[in-house]
Amino acid sequence: MLLDRKIIITVSILVFSVLANTAIASSVMIKDAWVREAPPNAKVLAAYMTIENHTSTEKVLTGATSPAFGKIEIHKTVHKGDMATMEEQKQLPIATHGTVKMQPGGLHFMLYTPNKALKAGDNVSFTLKFVDGSTSMVDAKVKKATGSSGHDHHADHSEHQMHEEKETKEDESHHHNH
Repeated sequence: MLLDRKIIITVSILVFSVLANTAIASSVMIKDAWVREAPPNAKVLAAYMTIENHTSTEKVLTGATSPAFGKIEIHKTVHKGDMATMEEQKQLPIATHGTVKMQPGGLHFMLYTPNKALKAGDNVSFTLKFVDGSTSMVDAKVKKATGSSGHDHHADHSEHQMHEEKETKEDESHHHNH
């Protein structure tokens, strides 16, 4: 009887240990998630975070959703000479046991059409979506940009707004010319 108890306890500890390691090995951790505060009328904001892949397989981020925004895209700032442009990234691979930092001047989420003005101290929730169908929930704090050297990553993404307005005007003038 005593031997049976020892076997049951040993097996239980082994099963618990395997399950605990599996849970840790299959997780994606999000750290330091934040959204850059922008003027109340801004139509585009940016979010940053560090994504750690603690799995034994590559994770591929395909996007994000949030009830606070109409649309979210993954973007990368590309520097060509003195110009910086944004390129949408349809997928963002995160290597096995790797880390991807989304930060000003690099990878980031573009947050389009906020449903309300966000100010420093507010919280925003996101759901990150991966190609394998898995998701990760993220809570991000809205913060003022700090450490600006005058070359800061366009705080309100005004060139995106201007580009969208220009396209709209071109579409309208093209429509009126026919």
